[in-house]
Parts: sequence; C-alpha cells; structure tokens
Amino acid sequence: CSTPQTRQIHRGLLETEELVANALSHLHTHGRSSSIFKKYFGDSPTAEPIGWFSRILYAAKPGALLRCDDPDGNCANDPTWAGHHRGSNATEETVICPPSYTLRLPLSKFCDGTTVAGNKTNIFWASDLLHRLLHVPGVSEEAVLHYSDGYQEVLDWAASKNETVRGLRTRNSDGVIYFALEAYAESVVPGGGCVGEVVGKGEVVKVEDKKEDKKDGKVEEEEKDCHSHDDGTVHCV
Repeated sequence: CSTPQTRQIHRGLLETEELVANALSHLHTHGRSSSIFKKYFGDSPTAEPIGWFSRILYAAKPGALLRCDDPDGNCANDPTWAGHHRGSNATEETVICPPSYTLRLPLSKFCDGTTVAGNKTNIFWASDLLHRLLHVPGVSEEAVLHYSDGYQEVLDWAASKNETVRGLRTRNSDGVIYFALEAYAESVVPGGGCVGEVVGKGEVVKVEDKKEDKKDGKVEEEEKDCHSHDDGTVHCV
C-alpha cells in the first residue's frame, strides 16, 4: 500500500474499533431492553451480537490481511469495484480497490447529511471495514452471512415469526452492521439519531448464469461495488 492508502486504512480500522466498541457498550448497557436491538434483532438473545463485536475487537486474527494490490485482477477488470473478499483464493484476505479512497467517509461526517436508512452501509470507512471483517472466517467463524439484504429486509426479519429466520437474525451481516450504525447515531444525536428513510435497496445477485473462475477469482459481468463469495454469490451494495 502507498503511504496515503495506509493512512486511510489505518484511520478506518481505528474508526471501526470505535463503531464496534460503541455497539458493544450499548448491548452491555441496555441488553434486550434496547429499542434499537429490538428493531434489528427482535426477541433474539444478545449473546451472538456481543460475540461478533467482541471478536472484532479482541480475537486473534492470524492471516487476516487488507491489501491494496490487485492479485485477482478484479479492481482492474472493473474500475467501479471498491473492494472484494478474495473468497476461495485466500479466505482471510480482502482487497481494497482504488474507489474506496475517494468514496468512504470518516465517522466525523456521521449525521452530517447522512442517515442510517438513506445511505448505503458502506458509506463510512468504519462500517465498510466492519462488513469486510465479517467476511473473514477468523472473525466470523463463517457463521455471519448475507441472509437478508438492505434496511427494510433487516426490519422484516426482526419482526418475523418464522423459526428459521429467528435463528439467523443475529448472524445476518446487514443486521449486525445496521445495529452498529444506529447505536452510533444515537450516541452522536441522543434521543433521535439520524435514522432517516430508506431510499433504495441493495441487491444480492445469484450467479446462476455467470461463471466464477476459482483459479483467479474473476467473475464475468461483475456489478458495481460488488464482491464474490465462496458459494458463487456476487454481493452488490
């Protein structure tokens, strides 16, 4: 990585720690009585979200690597890509592509024209890197996945009575990230936060008619700001 890239990623990781530490403190302080917890996780236990946030802060992460080169050629193949998990090529590694350095905001911009529901979860370095860390098996133990997608679907899952859904709510990547964002918004603007209104929705594209080359990690017909998963899914946010 260049010096400017290293500085941005380092700052982003420090802010990821700040975002996650705030979420963890919120859970320990309020538990299931938290209206924010109920909003994103319904009547689920707090133990798993506490575990994910604790692992990001404290767990050893051998082999975990954020890299600025382009070993799989995905950044060069589509200049709109902001980054991607390397999947089966190197499960502990994530590539940060050039657009990240101009698109991501610092947490100092939180609630300054941004909202939890109205912006993509990756608008901040902190939440983008939280997302990327949740892909790393050494952090999430391959339990946190993209089970639902987007703000409204996360709320629908929290309210669902379906037993399968209820069992996966606290392992849903978007739910974990949205909870951390809204808990942080509450700390920035107590009593109101900056939730806003949803203006769009992400998309999970099942790659049934696209072929992933497991040798170099490239995916044909890649979407903007997407990354591939081991199961053949391209996730676009």
